[in-house]
Amino acid sequence: MFYNTLAIVLKQTDWRQADKLITVYTQDAGKKVLLARGIKKVKSKLAGHIEPFFLSEISIAPGKNYDYLAGAITDNNFKNLRQDYHRLFFVASLMELVDSLLNQHQWEERVFDLLITFLQRVNELNSSQNKQLYLMSLAFILKLISILGWQPEFYNCVYCGQRVKSKQIFFSSYKGGIVDENCRQSKDIKVSPAVIQIFRLCLKQPFDFWLTKSANQKYFNEAKKILKSFLEYHMERSADWLNYLKLN
Repeated sequence: MFYNTLAIVLKQTDWRQADKLITVYTQDAGKKVLLARGIKKVKSKLAGHIEPFFLSEISIAPGKNYDYLAGAITDNNFKNLRQDYHRLFFVASLMELVDSLLNQHQWEERVFDLLITFLQRVNELNSSQNKQLYLMSLAFILKLISILGWQPEFYNCVYCGQRVKSKQIFFSSYKGGIVDENCRQSKDIKVSPAVIQIFRLCLKQPFDFWLTKSANQKYFNEAKKILKSFLEYHMERSADWLNYLKLN
């Protein structure tokens, strides 16, 4: 029995001679890996509607090992973000992050809404707004891990539980949050109060908030370092793609 749903294409993987596995995040069923048979053929009607980062209405048919992609019609191809290779590369890295954090069939409506909103805002940016893109990307990562239950603690010390009031603040990737100076462990990373404020705003404010904002290069690099350390510890894989975030 076929069913239709909206889906964001996260990635494609070659599968046999003429087929591909399409990883999507659907509005109704969460993450799914679908077998698109014959999609590599020149005359395939699916190929132009199921490119990475497309929002498409798709038809799914149940299968034994994989469900099948039976049809697709493009809803939004986010054309503008594809005009900049650097921007496209980074969006691809973020979609790879989404894929790596979610299990097959894992569904959370807020993830779908977050993906749509982020892609729409990135698509609306012009080529001179890379600073805004990078700040939105930090916000996207923090909002995503928050929805999935990984939100770091940015108010109270993760060791003693008390509000952090010390002049020097640290961050523990292992414990997942900020640390008071008196509770600091040897592996904890020093973090500026300004960076903590950036993180709090990333979680609290909508993406549009960053359209008129900028960030000090020093603080931005520090924020990347903290987030990279946190992701690598909990994902147990490299997050070197964050190095491509540069304000200058």
